[in-house]
Amino acid sequence: MTSPAPLPSHLRPSPRFRPLITLGYWVALLVLFVAFYKIFSRSEGEDATRGAVAWTSAGWPFVVFALFGGFFVYFLVRGLRSQRLSNRATNLLNSARYEEAARLFESAARRSTGGQRAVAIYGLGMTELYRGAPERAAQLLEAVDRSRALRHFGAIHRPIQDQIATCHALLGRIDAARASLQEAATRSKGEATSFSVLPEALVACREGQPAKAVDVLTTRWREVESVGASMTKLARLVRAFALNAVDPAGNRDAIRETLA
Repeated sequence: MTSPAPLPSHLRPSPRFRPLITLGYWVALLVLFVAFYKIFSRSEGEDATRGAVAWTSAGWPFVVFALFGGFFVYFLVRGLRSQRLSNRATNLLNSARYEEAARLFESAARRSTGGQRAVAIYGLGMTELYRGAPERAAQLLEAVDRSRALRHFGAIHRPIQDQIATCHALLGRIDAARASLQEAATRSKGEATSFSVLPEALVACREGQPAKAVDVLTTRWREVESVGASMTKLARLVRAFALNAVDPAGNRDAIRETLA
């Protein structure tokens, strides 16, 4: 299987050292402030330029303030637009309109930075998973998880490794899937999450234990349904496959009911 193409720049999560970069920007601006202050203070004794220096000394802080205000408003509006795009994309994803959702998530990622970009990339990764591209989904989800940009979004940070495990299991990477499941359990302090049901069933199928997969899905089916329609649809396919592998004739009715 060929590796997916490298991620474009707008789908690369912000680096984990972004706070240091931001701090560096502020330090640089502070240095500029002090430098300008010193320059204009030294010019006050010159009669020919005293008036100009006075106006400049009084006016340049307002220019700096206007620039800061302009940048603040620009990034605020850009962030709000990105958030609206992500919300619309999430609604489309929940409605199984994957192509439209993918376009909006990518547009949201292009318009945003930091945590908002990470959330958009995560949404795109889940969209790719549900529309049958687990390799691309794993690439996006692993990239955003490695960046640690989602560590403050507990509802995403805790189960994302379960979703990565689902991708690996679909691709037949059993060891990677088990490692992701273990990491997910560590993040949730040993408690099984609703997102762990599907990858556990997939791993059981991959290891030639379809009966175990059926048992996992049957006993925890309500957890599967609580995750959402797209995950439930995928789980139905896995359950039907496992039932067929256990006893095609005896489970014919159960398979039809599962796929209905």
